[in-house]
Amino acid sequence: MRGIDRRGCLFLGPLVLAGASGFGALWPALGERLSRWLAWYQDATPPQLVIRVPDRPVRGKVTVVLEVTDEQGWEIEWFELDGLPLPAVAGEHVIDTTTLPDGLHVLAASARDHARAGNRAQVQATLLSRNHPPILALDPASTSVGQGQTLVIRVRSSVPVALSGTFAGRSLVFVSDGQQSWALVGIDAMTRPGPRPLRLTAVDELGNRSELNAEVRVLPVAYPNEEVWLPPATSGLIGSTVNAREIARLDALFAQVSPQPRWSGPFVRPVSCPIASDFATGRSYNGGPITSRHWGTDFDCPVGTPVFAPAPGTVVLVEPLAVRGLAVILDHGVGVYSCYYHLSRADVHPGQEVTVGTQLALSGATGAVTGPHLHWEIRVLGEAVDPLAWTQQPFPGTGKWD
Repeated sequence: MRGIDRRGCLFLGPLVLAGASGFGALWPALGERLSRWLAWYQDATPPQLVIRVPDRPVRGKVTVVLEVTDEQGWEIEWFELDGLPLPAVAGEHVIDTTTLPDGLHVLAASARDHARAGNRAQVQATLLSRNHPPILALDPASTSVGQGQTLVIRVRSSVPVALSGTFAGRSLVFVSDGQQSWALVGIDAMTRPGPRPLRLTAVDELGNRSELNAEVRVLPVAYPNEEVWLPPATSGLIGSTVNAREIARLDALFAQVSPQPRWSGPFVRPVSCPIASDFATGRSYNGGPITSRHWGTDFDCPVGTPVFAPAPGTVVLVEPLAVRGLAVILDHGVGVYSCYYHLSRADVHPGQEVTVGTQLALSGATGAVTGPHLHWEIRVLGEAVDPLAWTQQPFPGTGKWD
């Protein structure tokens, strides 16, 4: 400090202190700028680029979102739909899918950041549009059926649909498996042959609706006739009000339709006894005219023969009836019921779930009968159909297109 007196030190000291203080204040700013420069120089990470689209099919106008984030700043280079340009800006974009064909559409975008390397990101997303009614195709085999048989209505659709419809004015119950649906209809053996209207309506998940109208021809089937001689104690039951009330009660039961089929593959015969009377045989009672047709198949079984379930189902009736004797009825789903009449003993109870081979009862001779036998009946949407046909071919079941 030679040459500087005390008064000079007092003068320079504050200046030196002030300079040091100013440099220290500048250092954080310089450090922040250096850090940003290093990040800009070293950044090799592309921008985060996302196209957000609905995760389900759409129709009409739909909003998609283009999002970009990057610490170095960014710009969208291009944004396109099926190769055609869209505004290259981030945010919401409204697309009118009615101007597009139905099906998958590809949205693509590219963005780059402002780092030294100009890192680039490209993404794609798909959009499924559906603005037109679904296309329905009726299986040709569904356009004819014989008297007393089970009609299988099979329908294919271009997309999954909720299918409803009527046959000859009767509501149908459809089971769907993807783009395939089926329904069963029982045809009474005394139905007059000829065409019957089939009306189908399909609605996809977006509300697109289509209809299909067709005709199903009921074909004549030759069934034999037979005379039945009832003892005096029961001969008057067939045409009585007692039988009418019994039929009405059972019809009300058969009208209840559970939504899912329970069976898979052909039914099995409930007994191994020989057949005593075929389905749909014309019946003449005690020498009178033919007034009805047999609603089931009779098996020539001695009293006490075990009767087994032909398919999975739920027991819905176990009860002695005036005409049909001790009865057991199973619900197999979608309007399909199997009935076992004139039993001597029941081995199940209402509400019980049964599988193939579950013992249901013992055969007998109760009700209006000429002798011991098992009457086996199958109802489809309330109509009696040939039960042996169910053992000879697999009707659709378990929700699958069999």
